[in-house]
Amino acid sequence: MSTRLFLPLLTWVLLPTALPAQAPLKDGDRVRVTALPPQPDKVVGAVVDWRSGYLNVEVEEPDSLLGTQARIPLELLARLEVNRGHKRRTLVGAGIGFLVGSVTSVIIWGSAKEADDTSVCNPYVWAASAGLGTPLGAGIGSMVRVERWVEVPVADLELAITAHGQGHLALRVSFPAR
Repeated sequence: MSTRLFLPLLTWVLLPTALPAQAPLKDGDRVRVTALPPQPDKVVGAVVDWRSGYLNVEVEEPDSLLGTQARIPLELLARLEVNRGHKRRTLVGAGIGFLVGSVTSVIIWGSAKEADDTSVCNPYVWAASAGLGTPLGAGIGSMVRVERWVEVPVADLELAITAHGQGHLALRVSFPAR
């Protein structure tokens, strides 16, 4: 294999592994933590920091057991999720509106057939009711906002403290690139 082909190929393969991965967790992120006993079951709050194997979280709803800050050992983390904003339910609403409009047209057809009124028994009635239900449902769905939580693999978290020359210590938190 020639050098002209080998070097670009090697760069293409190795460069993504050499780039630093964006950490999925940083100070101030809103997290939802599930810990193993004896820790509290679920904690929701903002990450304060990582220190000597602990995850410190400023709790959103303090109680008498936790206070305002929870300090959870990393080895007791069962599940760690990070909030990545909100998402709207526009498509779900549009689908529900379409179904409601379609069911409404079927009910209209059924009652019209019983009354022997065939003027409403045509596809235009179905298209009109489904056509009105779809944007109405999309509008309602766009007003519904739900939180988006992304799970951080707990087993892959690594925390290390190393000597960094002349009495300085370096703290390293690493996450796998996926």
